[in-house]
Amino acid sequence: MAIMFEFDISLRGVVEPAWRRIRISQNASFMDLHVAIQDACGWQNYHLFRFEDDEGLAIATIPDPDWADPDPDAEEVLIRSCFPASLRCTYLYDFGDGWTHDVVFCQVVEEEGKSFRRLVAGAQPFPLEDSGGVWGWERCLRIAAHGPRDDEEREIADWLGGWSPESFNLPAARRAFDV
Repeated sequence: MAIMFEFDISLRGVVEPAWRRIRISQNASFMDLHVAIQDACGWQNYHLFRFEDDEGLAIATIPDPDWADPDPDAEEVLIRSCFPASLRCTYLYDFGDGWTHDVVFCQVVEEEGKSFRRLVAGAQPFPLEDSGGVWGWERCLRIAAHGPRDDEEREIADWLGGWSPESFNLPAARRAFDV
């Protein structure tokens, strides 16, 4: 029997809300949760990240040894040290693009077998890496839906390749995510 924590992860500030519901082992670290969010969102883990509490204090990140008082190491902090006592935290990813996610604790679930993580539900594709934050992403969505209007937008359309705003496929995402 596996004890799993279920979370809803949603991206703030976008017109078409992208979200995922995942389950992850209660024994997972915040680094494991970070990797799960990366995989659920279809990102490649190119950028720094940080989990924060409601007051903006660091729960876990990749510590910087150059800081006098480094933030808690995501490899060492277990999610059960925060949840279910806390019902939410914030996940910040790619400090340049500024993606902010709400990570909301839903419930404790007992599952048969030895699952470590599972993708339960979701909607909408998450932004592509380096798409320029909320403003840039909304521009990408418009170009993908209506086509480019000028040379600059044609470059963006080429960068998007065959990507489509309807590209999120839950069954395929589950096959890639579940372990």
